[in-house]
Amino acid sequence: MALVLTGDGQITADNFTVATNGNTSVGGTLGVTGATTNTGLITASAGVAIGGTGAVNTLDDYEEGTFTPFLNSLNQNPTYSDQVGRYTKVGRMCNIYIRLTTSTLNGGTGVIRLGGLPFTSASAGNPYYIGSVFALFGWEDYAKGLIAQVNTGANTLDIYQMTPYAGSNYIAIDNTHVQNNGAATFMMTICLSYEV
Repeated sequence: MALVLTGDGQITADNFTVATNGNTSVGGTLGVTGATTNTGLITASAGVAIGGTGAVNTLDDYEEGTFTPFLNSLNQNPTYSDQVGRYTKVGRMCNIYIRLTTSTLNGGTGVIRLGGLPFTSASAGNPYYIGSVFALFGWEDYAKGLIAQVNTGANTLDIYQMTPYAGSNYIAIDNTHVQNNGAATFMMTICLSYEV
């Protein structure tokens, strides 16, 4: 294989080109032995195979971003003082962080359900994805042992309390679990992972 310097300054060979701006393109398969260093952006549109070449070894998506969580099942819109949502998606798994603070529920009643998650959750196999809830302030004393569960096939999550002898050992959290029936400020943070 001979390298050819073209009139416009490019270097070419079979399936190999170095353009005048330094961009290099390689057709076919490129094999590299030893360590490599790259200080620029690497783009792999078909994914990156790690530890094998099959589909199960291929990471085909990575994404970071923000979203705006909100209470979407009350019969009145609350007044918010803080709505923070961040996510990192690696393959099919999405990791989320939520911080939500209301100054009042404006008399709204209903279950504490959060909407606005960045992706719809998987529904195959009827999975249950749960995470931790840190009820910072504004909750009634009996609102303890809270967990968040992503609703199957949706971009919402509900808040539950693990309660012995409640029939199914848990109850849905609603406006009555917030101090002064939601008239006071309450705040929570949630961290969990779910499949999309």
